[in-house]
Amino acid sequence: MEYVRFYPDGINASLLSEIILCYQRVFEVYPWNEWKKCRACGTHWGISERKIIDGLGGVHCGLPIEEYHPAGKIIESIKKSVSDDASCWIAVQFGGKVVGFTWGRPITAAQLAARLEITKITEKMRAEFGGRTHIAFQHELGVLPEHQGRKIGKKLAALRLADFKARGLETAMFTTQRTPPSVTYLWFSKDGYRVVFESGGSTDRVLLARDITNYEIQVDM
Repeated sequence: MEYVRFYPDGINASLLSEIILCYQRVFEVYPWNEWKKCRACGTHWGISERKIIDGLGGVHCGLPIEEYHPAGKIIESIKKSVSDDASCWIAVQFGGKVVGFTWGRPITAAQLAARLEITKITEKMRAEFGGRTHIAFQHELGVLPEHQGRKIGKKLAALRLADFKARGLETAMFTTQRTPPSVTYLWFSKDGYRVVFESGGSTDRVLLARDITNYEIQVDM
């Protein structure tokens, strides 16, 4: 397994299509189940619910059921998020198959509040971490289901966090799903991250954060 830094317009840009496939496969299974969706009502299904889609004839609310994560939107998200100041790493098998990915970037509390449409983030930051204005926002992290349990995700997260610490950032944050719990929620909850904001609702999205000033990062694992 090789871990390589990735930029959408860099020397390994040809791996973008592999990252897209990996991204789609990560999120089409439990607990996300983001494979297909109804563009009208927002109902969505995972790959394990293929028979339901077949039974519906590919139509819901009178409209064709669509991809939850179409390739074009993933590319748009990557190119928007993986800028020059970002940290993006991928895990690549021999032969060029991408089996894991992560990216994130420095962001201000105000920018994060606007991105997540949560106006209270700035207040939360001030209450939790004093006058710090910049956050290491850990945007995405995923590993193919058949490769989970091999510390690939932890290695990717460590590489990303090492980049952030090298830039002098002191606070790390990320959003994820708590109910049902995602793998990242379970990982980071045991690693000193705590919930600083919760949205509630059916998926129970939460924002977790921790101080990384004295955090020892284990890149070699």
